[in-house]
Amino acid sequence: MTTDLLTPVPVAVLPGVGAVDARPATDGPVAAPVPGRAPWPAVAAGWVGLLSAFVWVLGPVAVVLGTVGLRRAAAGRPGRGRSVYALVCGGCATVAALGALVLHLVP
Repeated sequence: MTTDLLTPVPVAVLPGVGAVDARPATDGPVAAPVPGRAPWPAVAAGWVGLLSAFVWVLGPVAVVLGTVGLRRAAAGRPGRGRSVYALVCGGCATVAALGALVLHLVP
């Protein structure tokens, strides 16, 4: 018996529910993340974006990596969410760092 991706693989048959599919979702909001599929700039941008919330100097680095990751993810590859996250966090960290610098320099 052959099964394709559209045929559910029953793990258990529950009353009122039917067959339960054992495979993870491959698209949609509940898709399971598959490691190793996102481009490396998107992965690096996500981590640098997270660190930029605490180390404001990393804000511009997160913005650059997020932009590169977003361009590579635009070709249909995963990693778009991490890149957008890095752009938002990096942008906020850059604005905060510039604001702190201005407040420090202005008497």
